[in-house]
Amino acid sequence: MAEQAGFPGAGNVETAVSSLVAEFDFEHGGWGGAPRFPQPATIELLLRRARATSDGPTLAVALRALDAMAEGGIHDHVGGGFHRYATDSNWLVPHFEKMLYDNAQLARVYLHAYQLTGELRFREVAQTTLDYMAREMVTPDGLFAASQDADTGGVEGATYVWTDVEVASVLGVNADPELQALFAAAYGVIAGGNWEGATILSRVAGDADLAETYGLTPDEVAARLARARELLYARRLKRPQPARDDKAVTAWNGLALSAFAEAAPVLGRAGDREVAELAADAALRLLRGPDGRLARSFRAGRASGAGGLDDYAALAEGLLAMYEATFEERWLTAAREIVGVIGTHFADPAGGWHDTADDAERLLVRPKEIQDGATPSGGATAAAVLLKLAELTGDGELRATAEGAIGPVAELASRYPRAFAAWLAALDFALAPVAQVAIIGEPTDTETQTLVAIARSGYQPYRVLAVGEPASSSLDLLQGRFRLGGRPTAFVCRDFACRQPVAEPAALSAELA
Repeated sequence: MAEQAGFPGAGNVETAVSSLVAEFDFEHGGWGGAPRFPQPATIELLLRRARATSDGPTLAVALRALDAMAEGGIHDHVGGGFHRYATDSNWLVPHFEKMLYDNAQLARVYLHAYQLTGELRFREVAQTTLDYMAREMVTPDGLFAASQDADTGGVEGATYVWTDVEVASVLGVNADPELQALFAAAYGVIAGGNWEGATILSRVAGDADLAETYGLTPDEVAARLARARELLYARRLKRPQPARDDKAVTAWNGLALSAFAEAAPVLGRAGDREVAELAADAALRLLRGPDGRLARSFRAGRASGAGGLDDYAALAEGLLAMYEATFEERWLTAAREIVGVIGTHFADPAGGWHDTADDAERLLVRPKEIQDGATPSGGATAAAVLLKLAELTGDGELRATAEGAIGPVAELASRYPRAFAAWLAALDFALAPVAQVAIIGEPTDTETQTLVAIARSGYQPYRVLAVGEPASSSLDLLQGRFRLGGRPTAFVCRDFACRQPVAEPAALSAELA
């Protein structure tokens, strides 16, 4: 939208991004000192602005932050996923606990980096993080467990670290001595280790350098290292494993749902969509009561606690991602219902939302935390969800409510961007000229899918996509649209004013460009 009097302008976002770039520790790849926590919302903001402005330094900071974490010991190079934080400033020594919310957000931001750059290293991290969650965090109910412990048998990191002798026993016996040497050179495996007598694996040499040293091609190096990781993972499974907290937290499940739903069409893996559909169905069946209210968590067959703003907002966001992954309107309907509960029970007449419902247990002061923590604040997520729904539905009240929440936070966010990155992303979206793409056709039709693939191509944080037939849809963005010559047809719109419809893929590419 165009900047409006009384509503924060783009200068707030630009000031914040400039500050983030200036404060970044490029040598070690992070902000602040030790301990260092992943900051996916901050990196997401930088990726969005790099996409919008083609600013090289902004993109360089985002990619350096992602590379530093991916190469460091905070990344589980053998089993996938990320530990909770690094105790040092260069990401080597983690606190070995694994949290669902970290891995969900990181999978998503690495996916977006891949979409923006086309760099396969980011795709690989996204895939292996999703694989880790699907393999180790999905409960029998189809929801996602909260976390895995840092220690095994009372020893922190025992499941994850390696001695040089152990690596040699796996790779030297099962493969060959050259593979052992290659892996040790790639991941810093040394006699005596780099931490308490063992080695925390971190990537210390790249494929190109190793290829030159060992007389291989980079592709051959990558393939051999992948084989080595498989062998080590098989051995690691024979060790005692860390305990898992099987509690499924609604907000964190919403984050995981968003990650899998967004990844499914980008990565083209059927398993990602299956996990997402299972989780979405389970969330609506087990975490939502017959009155439409959400529980805070689910465990051992029982939902417990009253859902907070973050639970409602994150699950609604995940359901919106499910709609854009599948174009099944049941997910959009569920998201709109959840947003309705937010408006009824969480709204603050002064603007924004409280963290607890109006009928929750009475506290001395009804909480309203606007600052992001390890996860985005409930208010920032709710604002983002309402803005996106407004683009799909044309509901001006949703936009007005979101803007009323963003406005009072914007100046503070521009001064302290790492604490308000999700709010800044919502402001950025509110100010952007969002492209509304409506494709008229059956989602399973081959011609429709060709148009959808074009609309999805690349990283598109400022685009919404609706697909279906007007007669069978309740979605405003599809109403009044039609097929050209009976063929699936795309409309590119802004504020529901559309350009000439197109049926040819090349014409849609030109419209979106």
